[in-house]
Amino acid sequence: MGGRSHWFSVRLIVEIKVPRDTAKERTYDDRILVVRAASELAARRTAEELTRASDETYVNGEGKTIRWRFREILETSELLVDELTSGTEVYSTFIDFDRLQKLRRRSLAPWPAYRRAHPKADPRRVTVGEVVDWVDRPERKRYAFVVRAHAAYVRAHPANDASKMTVRDLLTWYAGTSAARRNQSRGPA
Repeated sequence: MGGRSHWFSVRLIVEIKVPRDTAKERTYDDRILVVRAASELAARRTAEELTRASDETYVNGEGKTIRWRFREILETSELLVDELTSGTEVYSTFIDFDRLQKLRRRSLAPWPAYRRAHPKADPRRVTVGEVVDWVDRPERKRYAFVVRAHAAYVRAHPANDASKMTVRDLLTWYAGTSAARRNQSRGPA
């Protein structure tokens, strides 16, 4: 490639750790970053550095320490363009019919569905209450996961106003309590 830089898409995984959960119980963030680099190796390094720099640790509403950590790079692809413009393809893969069927059956998660319906929604300002109200309409029952998480939070914290939480915080809390319930049902190790 010489000294000229190229655009790459780098698909990577960020692990969301909740105390005492197992790898199978965890949630993982599947991301694609676009980076400019002189080589594929340099693109992978840059993507990892950027992701590690955004690693995050915080205490959720349950007092549990939640950790978002870079896990691994899955794949890297050189983009065959000199400049990125609207509509530039940043990821492509070939799939078989079975994988296509699985993708078709997978319903949209509540937040992406809300964003699709509200393209100007600002994730820094949208509250869980707004998403729950939108999802809770009868025609949107397939997005009931956020509604269930919201109801569980309200039961666990009746004095708190969960409608002001961000969707991310609510789902992280819910993932943590779900893992805790699964661990309790197994009994002592």
